[in-house]
Amino acid sequence: MANSNNRLKAYVRYDGTGRVIAGSLILQRSKPKVGNWQEIPAHECCNYVPTTTTTTTSGGIYTIGQAALGGIIAYINGGGTSGTSGLVATVADFPSGYIQWGCRGTEIVTGTAIGTGNQNTIDIMAGCPTAGIAARLCGDLVEGGYNDWYLPSQDELNALYINRVAIGGFVDDSYWSSSQPQDIFGQDAAFVQDFTDGSQGQGGKITGRLVRAVRSF
Repeated sequence: MANSNNRLKAYVRYDGTGRVIAGSLILQRSKPKVGNWQEIPAHECCNYVPTTTTTTTSGGIYTIGQAALGGIIAYINGGGTSGTSGLVATVADFPSGYIQWGCRGTEIVTGTAIGTGNQNTIDIMAGCPTAGIAARLCGDLVEGGYNDWYLPSQDELNALYINRVAIGGFVDDSYWSSSQPQDIFGQDAAFVQDFTDGSQGQGGKITGRLVRAVRSF
């Protein structure tokens, strides 16, 4: 008989306010280590409707710069100034200051678009066991009552830069994203953004940079 531990299982992810994150259904053999996930019966995955949560927005419409959902509303999906979904940023950078991206010499497939930062963080944590790296600090963070924080992707980090005044607390220095170039430089570098002038570039993974965590709502 097949080992039940090797069977695919179905999981859905919650955003911390009792809402199932749209499109979060996954099938894999073990529960993800990052984010608030709940296992559901695999045979019910395609018709699953949560019985103990609600899929409506509990707080209504949120505005960039508003203190809510464990931090500061940092981005609204679609690029507007208010809406029902987007990104929340922590109210401050990590107090430990300059942090390494980690695992120089290891290439991890990552995305750059808005919406890819969480999976980037999961993959970095799985592929890079080093303690205290940027992605692990974000993925392990419990802040404002939420445990589904992650290191923003390149485009998510740029959204934070664009709205930096409304979000507040940023330093005129460079910040890590969870994205790394998918080329010969990917083993040793990851994308960074300078919050002095908004320029984007690559930084060596063992160089210390600033870190601000985000979560989706």
